[in-house]
Amino acid sequence: MQQLYSSAPSSSNDIKLEPSSTPTPGGDAAVSTPSKRGRGAAAAAAAGAGTVLVCVVCGDQAFGKHYGVNACNGCKGFFRRSVWNNRTYLCRFEGNCAIAKEHRNVCRACRLKQCFLSGMNPRAVQSERELAQNRTKEDDDGEGRGDSESPQPEMHSIEVQTDCIKSECEDTAQAIEDSENHGMMLDVANRVYLHNLRTLARVEATLEAAYSAYSGPNRHSGGGGVPTQVSFTDAFFSPTLISIRTPITPTGLKVAEMPDVLQDWRRCFVLFADWCQGLLEFGRMCAEDQIVVAKNRFGPFYWWICAEWSARAGCDGVCYANGTYFPADKALQCLPDVSQVAERMMTSIVRPLLDLKIDDVEKSLMCGIIVFQDELTALTEEGKAAVRDARALFVKALHHYVQSKIKDANLSAMRIGNLTLLLAAATNLVHLTNDNVELNDVLHLVDWGDWSADIRKHSYSDEKMLHNNTVIEILVQYQIALLEFFCRRVGVFGSEFARVGNCRIIADDSQTNSPCLESTEW
Repeated sequence: MQQLYSSAPSSSNDIKLEPSSTPTPGGDAAVSTPSKRGRGAAAAAAAGAGTVLVCVVCGDQAFGKHYGVNACNGCKGFFRRSVWNNRTYLCRFEGNCAIAKEHRNVCRACRLKQCFLSGMNPRAVQSERELAQNRTKEDDDGEGRGDSESPQPEMHSIEVQTDCIKSECEDTAQAIEDSENHGMMLDVANRVYLHNLRTLARVEATLEAAYSAYSGPNRHSGGGGVPTQVSFTDAFFSPTLISIRTPITPTGLKVAEMPDVLQDWRRCFVLFADWCQGLLEFGRMCAEDQIVVAKNRFGPFYWWICAEWSARAGCDGVCYANGTYFPADKALQCLPDVSQVAERMMTSIVRPLLDLKIDDVEKSLMCGIIVFQDELTALTEEGKAAVRDARALFVKALHHYVQSKIKDANLSAMRIGNLTLLLAAATNLVHLTNDNVELNDVLHLVDWGDWSADIRKHSYSDEKMLHNNTVIEILVQYQIALLEFFCRRVGVFGSEFARVGNCRIIADDSQTNSPCLESTEW
């Protein structure tokens, strides 16, 4: 089953407790325990190995792990004090301060946020505090009883080593969740980030359970078996009327035929419906606003998800959810692609995705942004506000996630800009698909079903401005494309095919220009 996230769900934690020892000279370089002797030994080991560790928070030199990550003494102490004292910081610059060695003390709010995003574990600090309290209590009890037992060796920081990390989404969400369990008050940006990652993780778990529960062929595959009178509202809120939730396998191993195109269209709609209804922000809107958003946003969602599948599968065309792909090569297409949408998708989205090498979290955050991209005029005022707020949440989450991956502010800003440019490319593909959809409807090549009429109306027709001669031009393109298509299917090439391609529009002063094709006997 193809998941929206590809994560390894196993992890292991090794808890290390080290006794203190007598300090020795030359141990000022600190490592993961407060013991000076330990610091000197770790520093010598690191120097002997020729390895320079870097603090994941500020970039200063580190000599070992503190609270689960490589961190310098300064960031270790700052994180420990903040967690122990339940401190709350406020950034004056909207949480966008850069944390570097030279000015890491300028903004404590952003520094603490970076500690959590880097994976520092607040549970280790709390456990260290509990150990200190227990030692104090035991010492007091020992003095009261007059015990003459030798004191227990001093215990230091608990080092949490993670051998098998889950996904970046789960790790960051868990780290921030742990801090909340221990009373840490985080800034708004971190809470937004955590909220969206939790939402996406919940949606993924729900979809995975739905896919895993099904085994067997899809009764709605191909051209039959789907009720033709299903309305869009019924299809959206009961998507199994359109297609069963079969496992998604975007492998692109074979060229798609007509039944594959229809099955993918229906299966992706079910995926879109599940995605929308799994988002908390979408569920807060009224049913009427939900339908308006769904009708308008399925097109961009479809092209984004297919382009991402194509980038991963490496196929030369539009990768489908059923293991097939619609080729960019016209000679292999089962349907006429008048606007060359498949080729344009490869150029405008797939190639940039290959250059960016986006991960699963970025892909899913972009899906959330696509759903709430536009404040549509048909929405109620409450719906517009909900869409606006939800879009801001997912944009902030993407911003913080990219910044957690790329420390350089300029590079992270460029990556975010390149990702958002792909939204316009997906919307452009929706408009270009208008010609193909109208051609299929006019010539009755594909029965998309009544339930999808509203999708095609909102996504493909209403947004496209037509001028005086556009309809005539489209009709000419339709007839040429249809003849070319049938010529390829029956294997007719040569002079007759050339004469069809050299058709001309004959102008008449008394009538609107009309297409005239030379007659050809087959």
